[in-house]
Amino acid sequence: MQRDAFFDPLTGLPNRSLFIDRLSQAVRRIQRTADDPFAVLFLDLDRFKVINDSLGHRAGDQLLIQVAQRLQSCIRPGDTVARLGGDEFTMLIDNVCDIQDVIQLCERVLNEMTVPFQMEGQEIFTTMSIGIAPSSSGYTYPEDLIRDADIALYQAKALGKARYAMFQPGMHIHAVARLQLENDLRRAIQRQEFCLLYQPIIAMETGLLAGFETFIYWHHPNRGLLGPGEFLSVAEDMGLMVTLGQWVLATACTQVSLWHQQFPLSRSVFVSVNLSSFEISHPELIDYLQTTLLETKLNPRCLKLEITESMLMNNSEAVLAQLQHIKTLGVQLCLDDFGTGYSSLSYLDQFPIDFLKIDRSFIQRVDSTENLEIVRTILSLAHTLGLKVVAEGLESTAQLAQLRALRCEFGQGYSFSRPLDALQTMYFIQEQFSDEPLTSITIALPRLFIHSQSGRYQLLLIGRTSWSLGRSQDCTIFLADRMVSREHAVILQLTQSDEFYFVDLGSRNGSFINHQRVKAPTLLHNGDRIRVGKSELEFWATSGSEPSIIGSRPKTILMYQSSKLQGQIWREVLMTQAISIIWQATDGELLQTLHQIEASGEALPDLLLLDVESLQPNLAAFFEWLRLRYETFPIILTYDASSPLDPQLRLQVTQLGLGALLPGFLLSGPDLTTNATDVAQKVNQVLQTLRLTSDTHRILNASTAALQAIIRNETLF
Repeated sequence: MQRDAFFDPLTGLPNRSLFIDRLSQAVRRIQRTADDPFAVLFLDLDRFKVINDSLGHRAGDQLLIQVAQRLQSCIRPGDTVARLGGDEFTMLIDNVCDIQDVIQLCERVLNEMTVPFQMEGQEIFTTMSIGIAPSSSGYTYPEDLIRDADIALYQAKALGKARYAMFQPGMHIHAVARLQLENDLRRAIQRQEFCLLYQPIIAMETGLLAGFETFIYWHHPNRGLLGPGEFLSVAEDMGLMVTLGQWVLATACTQVSLWHQQFPLSRSVFVSVNLSSFEISHPELIDYLQTTLLETKLNPRCLKLEITESMLMNNSEAVLAQLQHIKTLGVQLCLDDFGTGYSSLSYLDQFPIDFLKIDRSFIQRVDSTENLEIVRTILSLAHTLGLKVVAEGLESTAQLAQLRALRCEFGQGYSFSRPLDALQTMYFIQEQFSDEPLTSITIALPRLFIHSQSGRYQLLLIGRTSWSLGRSQDCTIFLADRMVSREHAVILQLTQSDEFYFVDLGSRNGSFINHQRVKAPTLLHNGDRIRVGKSELEFWATSGSEPSIIGSRPKTILMYQSSKLQGQIWREVLMTQAISIIWQATDGELLQTLHQIEASGEALPDLLLLDVESLQPNLAAFFEWLRLRYETFPIILTYDASSPLDPQLRLQVTQLGLGALLPGFLLSGPDLTTNATDVAQKVNQVLQTLRLTSDTHRILNASTAALQAIIRNETLF
């Protein structure tokens, strides 16, 4: 009867009653004399609920027995280790002459937990968090010591778990704040105070939008917008992760399905949703996934679920079965934060993983030799196993260049975009997947002149209704088919109107016209000075005639390049040479475009810059109708430099007398200087054809700037 009253029947350790009795004696002793200090430790297994739910209560009990044995082996004779209940343990450490002795004990416990537990023939990994409350004559009740050790335990968990924390008086404030946060969190679910933000994931090779990762945020009524790091750990401790996870999944699938309907060209864009350890082990996960996909009508291939390495390490058989069920639905799986956990390389070929996500801690230090080799190894391993890789946390040009050179498929980070709300995300998608082609033949817009400190840009575009401006080191104008920087705005022209309006799109530092901050769409007048971020621009718009400061009519090139990457470089560099560019959508519309230019009163282009392979197999027919309608037109033909041009096609070009034949630009050469020199030489040949004086130094600088912009992935290739 005495043993049943004072000892835990599962582990054989003292229970709460016996522990408090011994702690009461220690408190009375220190009240009589301060020469007998002690410490109370509160210990808790990290993620025990996940293990218990996935393996079953029998396995959970076996784990608690083994944990109790290890804790018992760490203490001295005379000390007490007790089980309060569940996975909570306490220790009473007597005769603490130096607090460092207690810290060494905590380190021994943490080291013991790193050794895997053997459970029915398989290894189980877990960790433990510890809170420490040193004795003090100020304590009257033993429960107060346990409370403070428990508060310190929460601090250890908040700092990342698998560690210890010493109680400090200020922690009471945090404990009260946490209690308030828990109460607010329960009400937030009832009041639907949550929202999702979407961070773009970009294809590194093309610069095109591939998908989004979702992040849950909380519109707290008093504290404003809270990020996931400020409340998810609390939600996890409160057992709310499944509820929140189901809401995130349903909301994300509904929203992306809606965007697919709005922008049919975006139907391959996926959404990536993080799956918590509680959700992966939840018995209703598969049913809820299937129901959500059916109700939202989202293509399962456009949903990716992100899991962590630690999920694979614990109860691998049960997790494997769950993941295989997910795969049968057509949903893809991504292993998140790869390299920061247990480095479970041997698990990669056992689990149905489609993507790896390299943790930002490696990416942000990729300039170091050691981290670069780690990233290179991860990429090599992933590609060998047929996996695609996402690099998260990209924030610099060097990181982008390095990851692209290593053939990383996808990138995510502030180099591309911060997380966006639903409305901002819709605009982001619209920029890339608008049904409007790059060149519409419905109206001819006036010529738009932009002046800046870095050069004079003169644009004659057909059918565009907006140009986007953004901050950049080398270029101060972003066209409508380019991604804009984080500080940006647009110039809009009303359809069938000569009026241009300037609109700020949420620039971080604001936008200004003639030193006045822009708060609403503002009508632009010739000569207005515009500032967006670091961009300083002067606006001029004319219809048929140029302002006097422009001088003689600039040369104009009508261009079609099947490779958007090649075309973007041509356009960026030629614009810096005061040449107007007409960006043509398809070669079949060339004649119609020329008629449209004539009807608008503009002079015909001075040169055609065309991709020869796009004119196949009707090169002769194209040449014939061109000469029939327009007697003399200088033409420069380009072709893909990565593969040799068909000899018969080369011969045909020569026989027809179509003009110069240039290979495309080098984009994967030994260094930036070599590639920029290659671009400059070919641009110089175009200028010679137009009988323009060339400035070699200026062209080389412009070529370097264009290639650097591409490395930053700020253009749509």
